[in-house]
Amino acid sequence: MQFKRQFENPTGLLGRLAGFLMAHMNKNINVWTLSFLDPEPHYKVLEIGYGPGIGIRLANKRFPQGLVAGLDISELMKEAASRRNHEAIAAGRVELKVGGVENIPFQPHTFDGAYTVNSIQIWPDPVAGLINIKTVVKQGAKVVATVQPRWAKSDNEVKCVGDKIVNQFQSAGYQDVEMHFKKASPMSIVCVTGISQ
Repeated sequence: MQFKRQFENPTGLLGRLAGFLMAHMNKNINVWTLSFLDPEPHYKVLEIGYGPGIGIRLANKRFPQGLVAGLDISELMKEAASRRNHEAIAAGRVELKVGGVENIPFQPHTFDGAYTVNSIQIWPDPVAGLINIKTVVKQGAKVVATVQPRWAKSDNEVKCVGDKIVNQFQSAGYQDVEMHFKKASPMSIVCVTGISQ
């Protein structure tokens, strides 16, 4: 149980191990998640829960003329993500901050899109978090939340996770909410997208 908590807020030696595992487990999930955002090179995008910075690095390649910003509650993950993205940070293309989705420290209506991978399920209040994201993205921005529920035992359980996230997006006032599935090992992945209004 103690090690499981390291995936929520990594600290110390166990946190470094959790970060290493996240870096290797989440790469393909990040690629799929980013495919739902418009491929405009100048976009400004926000990742909530950037972990060791794999998604940040992939997003920076996808939006090379824009800005990729990240927010994560773990100082340890900021250190890891900063090392992984040090050149882009020095060039002003990546900005990483420490904090939670309940208090997003970026200017209103800054981002053209936002995404989160394997994070929304551990937010203190997912609906409130999605509402907060709406304050920092532009009107009409796409927001993407992806989860690979490794605790699930069947695709039906994965669909239940997706249905729950769909309801959270709708409760937060998003429009055109859609759910997407991808077969994967050890369990399928679910992605929910919505448009901020």
